[in-house]
Amino acid sequence: MTRKRLWFPRVHDLVAERDQLAGDLRAAQAQITSLTEAAVVLDERERLAREIHDTIAQDLTNLVLTVQRGRRELRYGNAPAAATQLVILEDSMRRALKDTRALVASGVPVGIEGGLTTALNQLGDQVENETGVSVTVRARGTAQLSTETESLLLHCAREALANIREHSGSTAASVTVSTTHGSAVLRVADNGRGFEPGDHIPNDGRGLAKMRDLLVTAHGNLTVVSSPGKGTALIASLPDIPPMSLQ
Repeated sequence: MTRKRLWFPRVHDLVAERDQLAGDLRAAQAQITSLTEAAVVLDERERLAREIHDTIAQDLTNLVLTVQRGRRELRYGNAPAAATQLVILEDSMRRALKDTRALVASGVPVGIEGGLTTALNQLGDQVENETGVSVTVRARGTAQLSTETESLLLHCAREALANIREHSGSTAASVTVSTTHGSAVLRVADNGRGFEPGDHIPNDGRGLAKMRDLLVTAHGNLTVVSSPGKGTALIASLPDIPPMSLQ
């Protein structure tokens, strides 16, 4: 009888301890879920901020530049050139509207619907039409790349061409993408004024630092090569694309 009296309190204590552990486990799981949801929200905010910078913000900047060129042509009495700027303005506004709708839908990253090669050709045509800078695009092997890698390379190309159109003083640029053995390399070069190695990269705060961070996160790197009077080349590489990211 004595043993039973000693056993029952022990069983009660074990049950209580089990219930306490179960409660602690549920609380920990709830905390993990909350932290995971917060991380997902933060990642989504960062993605949206990057997409807005890459597309809508640049589209709006291009609209302002196009309007300024149109006003200048009108001031000089060049009606045909002003009409051309109006056509470019309409195309840019339609593209901005399309990008905005795609961003709201939050599906495929903006500009990747037809694949990276198509997106780069469209981007090159856009820059050429709006600035007169001749843009040549060469891309091969891009069908193997994941959507994430395509989006990152397109982001780098946009940043590079934005700097070319605003600061390089170039008349021609080239965009080249090559892939081999699970690696991808984007090279964007121009024939502009260039700068002395070791000098401050012109407008380095405009996207280049963020581009470096994104590439490092993806196990890649960014290299900028330039010399006075001989243009600039930006090289973004992703040397270790995991096999699981390939289609």
